Amino acid sequence: MDKYIQQLLTDNTRVIVPGFGAFIRPQGEGELMFNQFLSFDDGMLSNKVKDAEGISSEEATQKINSYVAQVNEQLNEGKTVSIEGVGSFKKEGDQIQFTSDSNAAASNVVATAPVAAPAPETPKAAPVKETPRATATTSVMRDKYGDDDNKKTWIYIIAIVLLFLLGVGICLFVVNKDNFVYNYFYGSNENVDTEIIDEPVEDEDESDVPAVEAAPAPAPAPVAKSQPFEKRYNIIVGSYNDEASAKARVEKLQAKGFNESFVIQRAIQGRQKYLAVIESHESLPTAERRQEEIVDNYRIESWITNAGE
Repeated sequence: MDKYIQQLLTDNTRVIVPGFGAFIRPQGEGELMFNQFLSFDDGMLSNKVKDAEGISSEEATQKINSYVAQVNEQLNEGKTVSIEGVGSFKKEGDQIQFTSDSNAAASNVVATAPVAAPAPETPKAAPVKETPRATATTSVMRDKYGDDDNKKTWIYIIAIVLLFLLGVGICLFVVNKDNFVYNYFYGSNENVDTEIIDEPVEDEDESDVPAVEAAPAPAPAPVAKSQPFEKRYNIIVGSYNDEASAKARVEKLQAKGFNESFVIQRAIQGRQKYLAVIESHESLPTAERRQEEIVDNYRIESWITNAGE
């Protein structure tokens, strides 16, 4: 089974061993990676075994299951399992630690350095034509009186400012009817002398005046809390026992530009887990394509779950 895995890694960037995990090699260059959560059967390894040994699909699946059972048994016993040309495995708790073979990346990946294009020839600067100096008389005249065009420009600016101030003054004069000039020409009842007769004013009985109760202030409308939109297929980058750790991971993802990341809660093997979701998609092919792009560009391992599970 080891040789089939080696052969598939030569021509593919991802090889899944059903029930065990997936070997992922970033495009271009980089060390081989292992994701134990990406373990669904995509048919690649079983078809390789079936074609190489001339057996049925069921028999090929049985051979793969026997191989995986043997590897898991050795890992559970604390042993280190090695695949020549690929790497070695060791189990620590529930996590499988993978160490890539130093020769795997060199033998499987050949990076071609791009040939640098010749630098474009810098065009020669055109000779600067020397401007004749103005005579002393011309310089003195310009400093004292300025150019004719500048003088006309300043005259226009001053005229516009004066017209603006005049218009503002007229508007204030018309609106302000309390000024002396307006009252002189148009008259005002406020200038007529009137005789003020002081008459005693009877105090009104305050008990007869109905009290006006102030209307209660309207209660503030409740603010709706935004909830993450969970699509069908979620790309998971971490599983945590407490929500605080999951939120801290999501904040780091959002700082890297993954603004749609969020936290979901799932019951896994009878225990509540908080999963950090980096992205969510409607279709499985889209989610798998984004998963490979995230591994290639950001070196972030992940696995895909169905939102309905």
